[in-house]
Amino acid sequence: MPACKVGVQLHPQATPIEDLRAAWKAADALGLDSIWIWDHFYPLYGDPDASHY
Repeated sequence: MPACKVGVQLHPQATPIEDLRAAWKAADALGLDSIWIWDHFYPLYGDPDASHY
């Protein structure tokens, strides 16, 4: 087991789900240990109707 684990946190606000899927697949292909995303289901700022998940 590696001594250091590496993960990534993605920013979903105003990001199309297709782009998030591509990032998840890339992170998985790189062998990252974890992928994080926030749990806010409403945009924190900007256009309230922008793509969010």
